[in-house]
Amino acid sequence: MSYTIDIYRGNLQPTKSFISYATYVSFFPQLVAGPIERATNLLPQILFPRKFKYIQFIQGLRLIAWGMFKKVVIADSLDEHTALAFDEGSVRFYRTWISALSFTLQLYFDFSGYMDMALGISKMFISPLELNPPPI
Repeated sequence: MSYTIDIYRGNLQPTKSFISYATYVSFFPQLVAGPIERATNLLPQILFPRKFKYIQFIQGLRLIAWGMFKKVVIADSLDEHTALAFDEGSVRFYRTWISALSFTLQLYFDFSGYMDMALGISKMFISPLELNPPPI
């Protein structure tokens, strides 16, 4: 919808490339409250010619690997500590605190790992913009 609204309002000219349009629509999820990124900001970056940069690709892979480590190794291993408060039907003070702290860390490392993976994927596919991108 944001792409259509930007064109209707005259903020953006329609793109002639279906692949660029599809990349914009699929790259950022649309939320109920509205898009995370407007087409007027992201579409010029998609249309700008890019070159493959090996170092940037490797940096993206490292971010993905670090994010997977946070998610799989750290966050998933905290799951058994989070469940301590619910075992055996009795609530004990130290188990409740361990469970609360474990859940907090599990939530943090889950989100942090997913964000690192998303940043890594973006870094692998999007090259940095030059100062003056061409108009759409």
